[in-house]
Amino acid sequence: MDRLTIQDGNIGFVDSSQLPSYAALYEKLRKYEDLEEQERLLKLPCKVGDMLYILTEDSPTGFEETKCQSIVFYSKSNFVVYAPCQYDDWGNAKWKLKRKDFGKTAFLTKLEAEQVLEERKNYYRNSNV
Repeated sequence: MDRLTIQDGNIGFVDSSQLPSYAALYEKLRKYEDLEEQERLLKLPCKVGDMLYILTEDSPTGFEETKCQSIVFYSKSNFVVYAPCQYDDWGNAKWKLKRKDFGKTAFLTKLEAEQVLEERKNYYRNSNV
């Protein structure tokens, strides 16, 4: 992504009363852009406690509703999101989700999960598989 700020922090304003709030905003944005350029800023697919909707054949609805329980980092770009399995005969199984799972089998909204599930059903109906 292209930077929205410049390193020297020189900002021009017409109304000097806006300067303190815009300067603070600009400085915070500049720091985030610096972190992004240094590859020290990590965007997570969810946070602990977020609802997750995971496509599964074990559920009567075709997806399971659960919550993100923890996120474990293995490196700056490699992490795993853990969430308890709701349809578990043993009682302690957990979903182990990687970044690539989000948007394919794990979703942050019920609507997204329902849409992908419907697309898959239509695909299998139309392909005679």
